[in-house]
Amino acid sequence: MEEFHIEVYRGDTPEIEFVFYDAENNPLNLDGYTVYFTAIKPNGEVLFDVETRPVDLVNGKVSAKLTSEQTSVPGIYRCEFEGRKDDTILTLWQGWLVIRDDVRK
Repeated sequence: MEEFHIEVYRGDTPEIEFVFYDAENNPLNLDGYTVYFTAIKPNGEVLFDVETRPVDLVNGKVSAKLTSEQTSVPGIYRCEFEGRKDDTILTLWQGWLVIRDDVRK
């Protein structure tokens, strides 16, 4: 699982689209899964936990829409996408969410 980061600006309302792949680099079939995008603060407190919007689950594609409240505090946060289906939990990606300050406050 390759680790990288997502960058957004304070107060923005980005829609983050992801496509997940299996070990052979084929789109991961997430049909039947509910996928969540979660970020935590350095103290372990949850910054946000949002259910993604399915775009094309059979081909591993989801979208997470963030609100301006969820991006209101600049900082670096640990985050992940996780799929859940019945008793199955699948961590799809982990990385960093960087919320940058912007010029206009």
